[in-house]
Amino acid sequence: MNFLSPQQINEILTVTIKQHFVKEHCLNIKRKSIRLLLSILILLSFILFAGSCKKNHCDPQPSIVGKWELRKESGGILGGQTDFPPGNGAIYKFSSSNFESYLNGLLVNNGTYHFAKDTFQTGQILDVLVLNGQSSNENRFIQIEESRFTFLDNFADGLNRMYERVQ
Repeated sequence: MNFLSPQQINEILTVTIKQHFVKEHCLNIKRKSIRLLLSILILLSFILFAGSCKKNHCDPQPSIVGKWELRKESGGILGGQTDFPPGNGAIYKFSSSNFESYLNGLLVNNGTYHFAKDTFQTGQILDVLVLNGQSSNENRFIQIEESRFTFLDNFADGLNRMYERVQ
């Protein structure tokens, strides 16, 4: 039988202990690195979420800026539809923060506007166009597309009015 000398046993124990400490040290470094990475990701997510939009107010949508004319009215109690020809005089003009409303070519309302969010009858969260900072019947749910926007009444028998961009 071959026995190990005390010096050989000491060397084997020293190497084994060193390997164990190196392995534990590497695991600790990996754990700390993962914790640091997770902390950074959580912090970045919070910053992005917190800065996405102010409560109930977002910046004016640039796509609304311009001149718009009424083209179609639909809905109501009877559910009908009325088309309006170009040049009918029912116009909205929007700048970056102001609006003007015309009926038959005559100025009937003007002032400032901004967008807010609210719950539509379908449960969807939609944009609301708030005119002159007032919560009133002038607040309109609005859907904006490239060349048209639609005012949506929040009633089952409400009228929807579609405007086309003319400038």
